[in-house]
Order: sequence, then structure tokens, then C-alpha cells
Amino acid sequence: MTSKKVKPLASLFQQWSSQQQRESSSAQENVPQSSYRILIQSTHGLATRIQAAEAVENPQVYQRAGVPTPAETAIRDSQGGYAWLEHLVELAQKHNHLIWVATKSQPSPITNKLISLSNDENANVTVVNVAVDPWGWDDEFKKGSPSLHNLHQLYDQLSNVMQQQESSAVLAWESLTPLIAVHGFEMARQFLTSFESCMQIWPIRIELLTPFQHSTLEDDAQALLHLKGGEMTMIRQGLRERGNILRKMLPFRLDGGKLVELEAGDSSPEPDEEVMDKTSAAEKTSSSSAPVPVADTSSRKIQLKMEEDDEPKKEESSQPNRPRIYLQDDDPEFDDMDEEDPDDDLDI
Repeated sequence: MTSKKVKPLASLFQQWSSQQQRESSSAQENVPQSSYRILIQSTHGLATRIQAAEAVENPQVYQRAGVPTPAETAIRDSQGGYAWLEHLVELAQKHNHLIWVATKSQPSPITNKLISLSNDENANVTVVNVAVDPWGWDDEFKKGSPSLHNLHQLYDQLSNVMQQQESSAVLAWESLTPLIAVHGFEMARQFLTSFESCMQIWPIRIELLTPFQHSTLEDDAQALLHLKGGEMTMIRQGLRERGNILRKMLPFRLDGGKLVELEAGDSSPEPDEEVMDKTSAAEKTSSSSAPVPVADTSSRKIQLKMEEDDEPKKEESSQPNRPRIYLQDDDPEFDDMDEEDPDDDLDI
């Protein structure tokens, strides 16, 4: 039997699903359920990709220091955003009904995978592809098929899918970039915040928006995942008490582009409970034995002492590490000094 800790993001989706079930069973009519929005900020800019491809001089220096090279950090920044989005989609699919909104003209691996899963009736996945005609130029897709060009039609389409689900729904966007490019930031923001009673996942590139626009989306979201310098930082509100703010680092590694979420401060798996019991028993046994005295080096002082010739020197075996300075009156180096009047020996 193993003792496993629930990762922070997995715990978030579990709590959200449980809360939605409680609210749906006791909710009154015409009272919308709470919403929760997760904003993912990452970069995939040209400068980051160039740095990821550059050779590193003296990589052994970074190895000895235990820090990643600039190229390794850039790789984590450029590939980590997509990997974290894929990870969130997998967590959402386990505990909720996932509604994947494909916004890119070129289908991503996540979209292809979810399309194949949506063919299974038991799968909690619905794929809504709005990238077929994002600009609304083709009249063939204006009737029946959702499009980024017609936000009213897209809103009705997504709302109907959410209402048809018995479990709580997670509305995950492939990317907010096409939506903002077509309708502008403010119109896209109003559209995104109009969905109630669901959890949303908003992936956005850092270099796309201005600092003011980023802060506006951060205010609209309840959780922020910010990837910078190869490290993922999570800042989120509580589900029940929104006044509680949690900030935590989410360590991870990339295995062939696939994200592996690690425990904070430990990259090894959790030990078995039996091993933990033996370890604690051994610690109790060792603690019961007599303690080993440790010398306190902070309290050591240098002692100055004058001894007469006839005074025997004491053994220093008890304090071997404490230095002493002895000053003898008949030191031959001081024969030229007059004890009666020391000033006479000064050469003025």
C-alpha cells in the first residue's frame, strides 16, 4: 500500500467537481452557480526559441552549480505552456465534462486526440471547432456551424452543450489569440466572462497583450499559472472562500514534450508506509540512546594568560582546540628593554 499526495491542480479539479454537485443539488431557480477561471500565461516568442537553440559555453559550470543552462530554461518556457495546457485538459477530463474549443486553423495534437475520444459515448469530451471559418468569409459555415465571427451563435452553441451535461463542465480554449485577433481585447473579454456555472481555462501568450490587458484578465480569473524562467508559479483563490489566496511553485519536468508534475522539493516517488514506519521506529530507537556531545564553537574565546617560570603548565587535553598565548618576562627578545623606564629605550 502506498501513500500518495494529491497534486495541487488535481485537488483543485476534484474540489470544483464536488462543489458543483453540492450547489446543483441545493441550488434555487434563477440563481447561477459559481464560476472559476484559470489563466495560463506562457511565452513562445522568437527570442525564447532562439535562446533555446543556442549552444551553451561551459555547461559543466551550470552542472556543478545545480542550475539549468539558459538554453534549458528557454526550452522549458517555450514548450512548457502547451504541456501545462495538455496537463490541465487531462485533469479536467477525469473529474468533469470537458468542452474543448478548437480555435487554431492547424489542428494541434490535443485537438486530434480529443476528437478521437469524443467519438466514444462514454467519454466526457465534446469538441467544438470554431477555426473552420474564423473570419466569417464563407457563407456555407454561417448556418449551423459555430464560428469565431458570430459570437452570439457561438455563445448559444456552448451554452447548450453545458446545459446538456449532467456533471460540471470545464470550458477549455485552445488559444485566446484568434478570438482576440478577430474581435479585439475588450469584446473578447466580455464574451469570455459571460459564461456562468462553469470552469474555464484561458491560455494566452505573454507577448501578445500589454501589461494592462494582462492585469485585466488576471482580475477576471480566479487562478493564475505563470510560466517564466523555466518555473511555473500558481496563484489562486479558494473555491469556497474566495478571500483565501494560495501561492505555490509547481515543479515539473518535460519528458519528450510531455509534462510530468513533481512534488514540491522532491522529485522521487512517495515511499511506502511500511518503509516509513520502519524509519520512524529507527529514529525513535536512536533518539532514546545517550546523545553525543557536540562542541560549541560559537562560544570559544582566546584566553591571554601570563605565567611565572615556577608555575607548572596545566594539561590542555580537556580543551585541545582552544588556543592560548603565553607571555614570559624573561623572553630573550625583550632583553634590550629597561623595565624601570621603558621610555629610555625609545630612539627619539
